[in-house]
Parts: sequence; structure tokens; C-alpha cells
Amino acid sequence: MKCFQSGDCVITVQTKTFPPPPATSSTRSRSINSPWTLNALPHQGPPDAAFSFSSGTCTYDELAVATNGFSDANLLGEGGFGYVHKGFLPCGKEIAVKQLKEGSNQGEREFQAEVEIISRVHHKHLVSLVGYCIHGSARLLVYEFVPNNTLEFHLHGTGQPVLEWETRLKIAIGSAKGLAYLHEDCHPRIIHRDIKASNILLDHNFEAKVSDFGLAKSISDASTSSTHISTRVMGTFGLVAWARPLLTQALEDGNFEALIDPRLGFRYNSSEMASMAGCAAACVHPSSWIRPRMSQIVHALEGGMSAQDLYGSSVSSSSRTYHYKENMKNFNMARGSAQDGISGNTGTTSEYGLNPSSSSSEASSR
Repeated sequence: MKCFQSGDCVITVQTKTFPPPPATSSTRSRSINSPWTLNALPHQGPPDAAFSFSSGTCTYDELAVATNGFSDANLLGEGGFGYVHKGFLPCGKEIAVKQLKEGSNQGEREFQAEVEIISRVHHKHLVSLVGYCIHGSARLLVYEFVPNNTLEFHLHGTGQPVLEWETRLKIAIGSAKGLAYLHEDCHPRIIHRDIKASNILLDHNFEAKVSDFGLAKSISDASTSSTHISTRVMGTFGLVAWARPLLTQALEDGNFEALIDPRLGFRYNSSEMASMAGCAAACVHPSSWIRPRMSQIVHALEGGMSAQDLYGSSVSSSSRTYHYKENMKNFNMARGSAQDGISGNTGTTSEYGLNPSSSSSEASSR
């Protein structure tokens, strides 16, 4: 029998044999003669920011108890990275256990990035890492469980009710606050590099939590003395081919209605809609000198700054449109005609393994 503690929860486990978690390699089998070690992460945030295991070890058997033997009934999703299972601690706390794909250098890098980065950031709008498990080449990450799926699911999932405008704006503001914390308040600063709807988890109140830090990069202040831009393209391209001419036209005539989800009808605030479209255009602008900081995006989405001010008062409207067109043309040429022709589901997955729809990604480098 073995005991360990998670916050105010003391866990007592009777040792017994369970099958291993689903293997992501071709063998799909594993010896479990050796214990799995769960390394605790330091808890540096406020008391309610996250819960963490006490220092010590947790065997594979204990994780198996939490996930009901890694049963299919507890499977949240699967994808290129591996499997994610839901787990319950005896005190009632819920966790999500992600097993990364074995035999991949990229998987190892992403595992290290998640452990090194998430373990030192605690914010309301960032998913919390509870601990991690290492045994041989196997890598497991233990997260807080976020119960309401992903933004991708609620926007494009079959049979889902239409997200109201107020909820969409709330999710956008929460996501922007999480990114602003990473970009401007962390030391060293952190660039996520794979933001998309399938990596935004939602709780029951539709509060957003940014997830999946496998491609994230820490950037010291010295390396960003005059810029906040990470120039290397990672993750999933966020600009969709059909949206480019619509966005260009909207910037020219100031009419953003063509960019709105038609299922909303006219159930939205026109001023907030224009602000959000302007923020989106500013964030993905090909010219780095025009892109705003995320704290400015938060300010604009909350109504404290106009979308036009995001570009800077010294840049005229006609100049912005001209530069957008020219830079977008150069951006397209740089990507090449072969890349431009790619559309649809690229096989990328969310934090919990849910495939994004064709409307959320154009191409993936993962």
C-alpha cells in the first residue's frame, strides 16, 4: 500500500496490477515491472490556481487507479501525440493524463517544453500542469481537467448550439489575457507558436484556458531587446485561403459583416464585432511592425482602444490597406503555390486529441 498527497487530498492505493496505457508505438504493449515516477511540479501561484502532487513518487499503478486502468471509457481523445485519459483522484479532483508518442525526437522536445514552461506559469487563462511521469522512453503529462471541451468543438462540432456573441467575446478576451501574460509578464517571456481554436480549452463558464505548449519557446529579454516577434513559423497556419480576400475587402471599406459566422444572424454588437475583426487582422498581419502587443489586444477587446489605434495613428487607412495587400502577396509567394493549395483537415490535434475542422487550419508543420 502506498500513500501520496495532492493538495488537501491524501491518496491511499492498494497496489495491484493494471494493463499499461495504450502504446503509441507499433507494438502497443509494454512491460510494467518497474514503477512509473510522477515528478511533482512546484506550486508557485495563488492557492486556487492549481493543485499539485507532493514531492515523492507515484507508481504507474496509482495513475492506473485514477484513470480506471486507462480504460476506453476514460479516453478523452487521441491524435498524433498519443492518448489522453480522464482521471479521478480519491478526493474528487479531476485530471487529464496525456501519454506522448514514443520514439519521436519531436515528442521528446515537446514534452520537455511543456514541463519546463507550464511548470513555472500559473494564470487563470492557462491550463495547469499537475505533474509528469517518465519511464524509459515513455512520457506522460498530468494536467488539470478542463471539462467543457475546446473552442474548436463548440464552433464546428456537429450538432452543437451556436455560441452567442457575448460568449465568443468572453473567450477571445480570456485567450488574449493568457497570451499577454506569456508574452509580457513572464521572465523569460514565452511565445506559444501554435494558437488555434483546438488549443483553447473551456470550463463550464466558458472561461478560456490556453493549452498545448509543445511548440512554445522561451525568449530572454536580451534576445528581444528591440522586438517582440518570433519569426520562425511553427504549428498550424492560421490564415485560411477563403478568408484572405474577405479580410482585405473589409479593411478597405470598413464593412466586416462578411467575416461573421452566418449562424449568428444579426445577434451581435456591431462595434464589438468590428473591434474583434480589426484585432484579428492586426494579429496576423504579415508586417511585424504593424502587429500589436497582446496587452493592446486585450485593451481593444474590452473597449478601451479602437481597432484603428492598434495600427498606430501615424499609419493612414489607405497605407495600412496597401501594405496589407503587398505583404500578403509576398507572404503567399514565399509559401509557394503548393502550400497555397492545401486545405482541409491536416491531422493536427488539440490538447485533448480532438481533430480540428477544415476551417481552423490550412497547413501543418507538425
